[in-house]
Amino acid sequence: MSTESADPLSLYRAARESGSVPALLESLGPPTSFGRLTLLGVGRRRRLELWGGVLYDDGRPAGGVDELFGVLEAAQNDSPCGRSPRRPSGRPRFFPAWIGFFSYEFARHLGLPTREPMPGLPDAAFFWYPEGYAWLKGELVEQPAAEFARAEGAGDDASRPPIAGAPVVSVEIESDYEADDFLSGVEDVQERIRAGWVYQVNLSHRFHFAARGLDPLALYERLRRVNPSPFMGVLEGDGWTVVSGSPERLFNRVDEVMTARPIAGTRPRARRERGRRVRGRGARSRGGRRRRARGRATRRPQGASRARDARRPAA
Repeated sequence: MSTESADPLSLYRAARESGSVPALLESLGPPTSFGRLTLLGVGRRRRLELWGGVLYDDGRPAGGVDELFGVLEAAQNDSPCGRSPRRPSGRPRFFPAWIGFFSYEFARHLGLPTREPMPGLPDAAFFWYPEGYAWLKGELVEQPAAEFARAEGAGDDASRPPIAGAPVVSVEIESDYEADDFLSGVEDVQERIRAGWVYQVNLSHRFHFAARGLDPLALYERLRRVNPSPFMGVLEGDGWTVVSGSPERLFNRVDEVMTARPIAGTRPRARRERGRRVRGRGARSRGGRRRRARGRATRRPQGASRARDARRPAA
């Protein structure tokens, strides 16, 4: 299997089969200016997990939330990426790197209201990868040293056939948000918009299913096939897995500049001030019509109960 032509998922499977504990962040779907980078870390060397406000460093208690940020920053600053973000060739350097996630429920450690943490999933987890693969706009621009890759089961081995993925088993999906409660929440959001308290609310809810007998990698493979997105990924821990597919970036930081790319509630900026005023009036009038139409579509019978507070955190 040549790494020059291998699919990132095939390399992931090979590394996983060898016990390497890889991590994959993948950009798929239509090309965009921001979703163009794919990273595959192999050979995990360090594991940070936050459970109930306690940080565990390779399974040993190591402080709390503040220490988590300190460890992440210190390791990155001491790495070749921190000292020199570009290689002598001028190309960017992507490894070594942390690959991980913060759950929505992590916000409770920042003083914000959230739901109860998802059972069996840490509030945050990050894995340290000294080497890995990087594709920029589909071109392989970085890969591990040959010896390292072979040791981690993701090297160039043309005699080894691709590893077949497990089939996706049938599951029964359930919602944790009753339909009547959701419609009541929509009405409350509409009232808050009319009152001027908010201009946009993500009234989302969580779906769940029993994952017994389901290979997370098979689920990710199906997701990337039916809904390729700029920000996809799979991260497997001890007893838990995160499978992700998102069309938008939460934020990006380069040096001291942070950018966000939300996809809801945005529109192009006009070139002239007069144009901005005209567009602003058009957005308000069209938004008003949409809200009225949605109000009719979600009208509930008289006497139905109303949720007291629709400001639920995103699931």
